[in-house]
Amino acid sequence: MEKILIVGPSNDLYNFSKENLINYKNKGYTIFSYSDSLDFFIKNKIAPDYFSFLDPYTLSHYLNDFNTFNFKNTILLTANIYNNSLKNFFNLKYTCNRLKSNTNLYNNVLKLKFNQIFKEHIVKNYTEIDYNNFINKDYKKDYYLFQNPGYNFCKFSYILLPLILNHFQELKEIKSIGFGHYSIGRYYYNNTNNKGYKEFKTSYNRIKKPIKKILKKHNIKMSFDGTESYFKELIT
Repeated sequence: MEKILIVGPSNDLYNFSKENLINYKNKGYTIFSYSDSLDFFIKNKIAPDYFSFLDPYTLSHYLNDFNTFNFKNTILLTANIYNNSLKNFFNLKYTCNRLKSNTNLYNNVLKLKFNQIFKEHIVKNYTEIDYNNFINKDYKKDYYLFQNPGYNFCKFSYILLPLILNHFQELKEIKSIGFGHYSIGRYYYNNTNNKGYKEFKTSYNRIKKPIKKILKKHNIKMSFDGTESYFKELIT
């Protein structure tokens, strides 16, 4: 697999349609849904090729959809942090307080059987590393996760891109939609809530040069479609 379209959760997704996704597929892109962009796929009645998330609270949005929507052609790709009642997730000091505050919802998420919902659940083992050391690693070579630094950080550059770079070893091109739109809010909530966005920008600005260096080192083209993305400096 050489070309991938990663679809993020920003409200810019309202500028795209099912036909756009089909066109990307026809051009040879593997379609990868991240986090609450899954809502965009469900509403447009088209399943992504891959899906991933970080916060288990995301899954609580789709408890009914997991029973009614066909994800049998979708592969779930995650780090090995969601087994044993999220043991490794919490060991990394990640939090999902909104989910845990609702005991019934929390228990229903823990009961989800990914291999029955999705075509396959690929679980990636990782090396735990200090947050500051994480920034200059070659994610193509090894897969790393770091302990939660205690503040909001950019999931696109610290979680999703390292996962994709490491897993898809033959990758030559990454195209993104629905990422880096910090003035228009999130698609799932259909609002302009910018909670955490300031910290997202600060953390991204720390890692943008190392990310672009990795892309160039491995001859991977990066581009963004839709409204101008805050991550435009990663374009290669």
